[in-house]
Amino acid sequence: MGANPSNGAVRRIPQPIWNILRQSTEWTESDRIRRQLDDGVGDNQRADEILNALVSDGFLLEEGSEAEQAEATFSSNWPFGETTADHHLVTRSLRFSDDRTEAMDFGRALRDHAGDDLAPGVPEGATAVGLPTGSLGSGLTSSLERRRSRRDFIQEAVSLQDLSSVLWATAGIQSYRKAPMRPPLPLSFAPSAGGLNGADCYVIVQNVEGISQGVYRYRPTSNALEVVSVDIRTNAMRLLGNQRWADTAAAIIVIVGAVARTAWKYNAASGFNALLLQAGHMSQNALLAAADKGLGAVPSNAIHAAEMEAALNLSAGEQIVLTSVSIGHINGATSSYQEYGDQHLDLLQKAASK
Repeated sequence: MGANPSNGAVRRIPQPIWNILRQSTEWTESDRIRRQLDDGVGDNQRADEILNALVSDGFLLEEGSEAEQAEATFSSNWPFGETTADHHLVTRSLRFSDDRTEAMDFGRALRDHAGDDLAPGVPEGATAVGLPTGSLGSGLTSSLERRRSRRDFIQEAVSLQDLSSVLWATAGIQSYRKAPMRPPLPLSFAPSAGGLNGADCYVIVQNVEGISQGVYRYRPTSNALEVVSVDIRTNAMRLLGNQRWADTAAAIIVIVGAVARTAWKYNAASGFNALLLQAGHMSQNALLAAADKGLGAVPSNAIHAAEMEAALNLSAGEQIVLTSVSIGHINGATSSYQEYGDQHLDLLQKAASK
C-alpha cells in the first residue's frame, strides 16, 4: 500500500496516526501498517477500522488497483509538482482533525466558487470602465509570463553567476544617495520602509557550481556571500515544513528581518508590517530574476521557525525569519504561463470537480 497524494489531505487525520503512517516507506505491506497502527492505538480491532477507513476513503492505495493507476496517471500529468495539488486544491489549514464534514464542506466550496470573479464584492450591474490592453517592456513582460511557482526541480547545479544575479535583484544595491551630514544611503531594488533595508538574505546552498554546500549570508555592500556554516545541520525538507521538493532545490534564499534596524523608527506593529512588506517585495524580485535566468522558483512560508533560526545561526528575538524562495533548474522553464495553463487547464478543472 502507499499514500495517495491527491486524496490524502481530504481526510483530516489525527496527528498521532499521521506520525505512525509517516514511518512507512512509499510502498508498504498492509500487515506492517496494521501492526504500526495496533502498536500506536493499542487496540487491534480499532487498528483494523482505521486501516479500512483510510483505504475506503482513498488515503491509502492498494498497489495495482484501479485507484492506484488513476493516481499514477494524475501525478504524472500534474504540471505543478507532486505536492501542489494538495496545497492549492484540497487543503485549507494546518489543523488536523478527523472531521469528515469539514473536508466535504471545503470540497463543495471549491466547486461552488471555482468560477468566481477575482474582484468579488462589486454590486451586480455596476458600471465598468474598459481599460486598454496592458503594455510593458518585452523583457519584463517575458519574465512576468514565465514567473510561476515551480517545485519540480531537477538535479542540475545552478551556476554561481545565476545565484549572484538572483541575490543582487533580491537585496543588492543599485546605487547610493548622498545626503549632507549623513553616510550615503544605499538604494536597493526592493523598496523598504524609511529606506532602512530592514531585511537580509541568507542562502542555504545545496547544488551551486563553484561554492560548497552550506549556509551563507548575503552582504549586498560587497556583493559577496559570508560563510555562516559549512554544515547544514537540518535537511531542507524539514526546515521547509516537510515539503519534499525542498531537498532538490539548488539553493534556498531565506529572508530575515533585523528588528533593531526598523524598530528604532517604527513602533512594534508598524515595524513588523514594514518587514513583512519588504519581504514580499524582495521575494517578487527573486522570483522575476529567477524567471529571467530560466530557473524555477517557489516562495514558501511553511518554515520550521525554530530549526531555521538554529540553522542560520540567528539571534533569537533580534532576527525574524520572514519567508523563503527556493530556486533550481526545471524542465520547460521557457514556456509562458499562458501556454502552460492552456496545456493543463483540463487537469485543474477535473481536480476542482471532484
